[in-house]
Amino acid sequence: MNNSGFGLKPCIFHWSDYSFPFNLSSFLQMLFSIITVCFNSAKTIQQTFESVLSQSCKDYEYWVIDGASTDGTVDIIRKYEPRFEGRMHWLSEKDNGIYDAMNKGIRLAKGDYLNFMNSDDFFEPEALQKTKEVIQQAPGYGIYFGAIRELDAYDKEIRITRNHPNVLKKLHGVIWHQGLFESRELFPKYNYFSTNYRIVSDLEHFIKLYQGHETFYPLDFCVASFRRTGISSTKHMDEKMQMYIDIGMIDKNYYSNVCRRKKLNDKILYYIDKILMIRYNILRFLKLR
Repeated sequence: MNNSGFGLKPCIFHWSDYSFPFNLSSFLQMLFSIITVCFNSAKTIQQTFESVLSQSCKDYEYWVIDGASTDGTVDIIRKYEPRFEGRMHWLSEKDNGIYDAMNKGIRLAKGDYLNFMNSDDFFEPEALQKTKEVIQQAPGYGIYFGAIRELDAYDKEIRITRNHPNVLKKLHGVIWHQGLFESRELFPKYNYFSTNYRIVSDLEHFIKLYQGHETFYPLDFCVASFRRTGISSTKHMDEKMQMYIDIGMIDKNYYSNVCRRKKLNDKILYYIDKILMIRYNILRFLKLR
């Protein structure tokens, strides 16, 4: 998903215009806040919306943070809004990348636990109800994390995976934000998502949680389906190289006690920077010709 926010439409901030018979105080104490950030996502966002609507658990509010889309995404949001019966709220304005948009959603959210469902991903059936039951049976954890179904560009299942937070001990893997529910209170505690990274700020955030000894509770079911076509799965060389550079910097900043790894990362970063500079000079030379 591209959420660079280079659209041309002016800012739109929209609360629901519809009136429904629900208690406002209970609305402000929803268990879940689901946040979808999007930019020019007209081709996929309807499936995301349908997956939220299909949940039997209605103990949620839904925030859609659009980056001033120009492809009809906002029209789709307007079309779906009344079907959520007051649970959907949205804004549309330029942003400074996906993590800036996610931070906007966090600051607007009122739910106890937050989930980030990308506009090209979707919930599995009954994911919210199953998670609610686990939270009721085992309350008080900071993060509840489940499995993710990985799909290719043709929606064919690649695998189902659920990494344990221990993978963050030495950066041996990640946990997917589509498959977890994090306490809203943890975000200001750890300064929200950094906007210094384009793709991997959620990785840095989870490392902070792990090193801060926050509590993780595993869910023994699949929470969401995740398409391997989003921003973190890009095959574009520049973005892929930048992702590796960012991961190297995170590794260096948070695992600097491992001297050998630090030296290796410094060397890798040095050569990646050289490769990017050579590529830039070649393209500049060709353009000048």
